[in-house]
Amino acid sequence: MLFSPRLWSLASVVLLLVCDTTSAQSSPPKDLPGWGAIVSPNKKVKFKVADEVLTLTLPSGANDFSAELGKVTAPRVLRPVKGDFSIQVNVAAVTPPGRVSFTRGRKPFTSAGLLIWQDEGNYIRLEHARCEAPPIVTYVNWELRLNGQWVRQGRFDEMALVGESSTLRITRKGEAFTPEISSDGQTWKSLPEIQVKWRADLQAGIVAINDTRVSFSPEFRDLKINGQPPE
Repeated sequence: MLFSPRLWSLASVVLLLVCDTTSAQSSPPKDLPGWGAIVSPNKKVKFKVADEVLTLTLPSGANDFSAELGKVTAPRVLRPVKGDFSIQVNVAAVTPPGRVSFTRGRKPFTSAGLLIWQDEGNYIRLEHARCEAPPIVTYVNWELRLNGQWVRQGRFDEMALVGESSTLRITRKGEAFTPEISSDGQTWKSLPEIQVKWRADLQAGIVAINDTRVSFSPEFRDLKINGQPPE
């Protein structure tokens, strides 16, 4: 059957409209109520909130957060904070990483946790992390980037994790940022605080990292932020 030029033109318009609608529906939201604003350079990352649980699905690839390498591509959800504050979240489903890293010189790594953000070269991460050392180790990752440099590195031997989930908390008082970790939400352990002179207005929220050749879907729940609200 042959179509007339006019009918073919109309069919093309209809097809274009369908494709445009599908694309719009698949775009992630820019804000998640109760969580914050989405920042996701990788547009293939999926965000889903169900039964008050936020699940991020990161595809395989270099979803990294390393300013010193020029790779700050991992997804995060952030809210503005000001002055002294505390932020807390429960993290689960941190699955083992794949056996191959996308970043040369780095071991396969997955993590999920808290992010304190001033800018792309200055931020703090506290995470439930797993790394193919080998063997696979599960530990608390407590890191600082300052002016684009990896000033404090997380260490396997600093605090091991054995449970399927953990609750993470960071408290800011002046220039001190103190990390705390709990496996039951009642008993807390801490790591050395980080002292850094940052401005009063920052952003705080959650982050997930996947630098391997398998997908990764961590879960976040019970986000709490206490302190002076920004103006």
